[in-house]
Amino acid sequence: MKPAAFEYARPRSLDEALDLLAEHGDDATPLAGGQSLVPMMNLRLAQPTMVVDLNDLAELAYVERRDGQLAVGALARQRDVERSPECRQLCPVMAEALRFVGTPQTRNRGTIGGNLAHADPTSELPAVVAACGGEVVLAGRRGTRQLAAADFFAGPHMTAREPDELVVEVRVPAFAPGTGWAFEELAWSFTAHPIVAAAAVADAAGVRVAVSGVAGSPLVAGPDDDLAAVADDFRRSAAGDLIRRTAKRATARAA
Repeated sequence: MKPAAFEYARPRSLDEALDLLAEHGDDATPLAGGQSLVPMMNLRLAQPTMVVDLNDLAELAYVERRDGQLAVGALARQRDVERSPECRQLCPVMAEALRFVGTPQTRNRGTIGGNLAHADPTSELPAVVAACGGEVVLAGRRGTRQLAAADFFAGPHMTAREPDELVVEVRVPAFAPGTGWAFEELAWSFTAHPIVAAAAVADAAGVRVAVSGVAGSPLVAGPDDDLAAVADDFRRSAAGDLIRRTAKRATARAA
């Protein structure tokens, strides 16, 4: 199929992009890497009347250390973040998880901000952000705001982003010396969407494990938590196994 008719704009700055979103509201959809949006438009599961192409916003394509955090711009390509020395040093669990996102070809186009804004309940990156205690930064004409994962992800393909806002950055605390981590997922194939995935971080505060695929948004759980209320038997069993394994591996790395 082909997408429904739509208008197209390609702003040259963040200010211009925010003006377009404020003007068109619910009728506008931001386009970043397009790895999820374009197929949805072709199937007419998404029918925006205005597509705001963000790919000229080079100001949002960065990976850097800032104030004791790893800061990643929304337009940073997944492949660039995966291979970034800053990411591998400051948040190695993110670099590891990105290896499981799609294929190298799709990661060359897919963006960090687009992945988080899409909010696929089985996606790897939301679980990583939740496990790391990170936050998503939103910008709009009314200013910026920072939301923890629990406040940003609102359900399957739903977030707290308002129609006139953009995801502009994700921030995670830089790993302190002695921090352990692990990431694992269960999928039908290496390139398929995961059935369940788990990211674990072990530090002086304890072990935090976030799992995707068992609820509408990332679930922070422990090895002994009962997942019966949020997952079927197969997913519950698989998630429980991944939680225990990643927690054990992260703790061993921390030691």
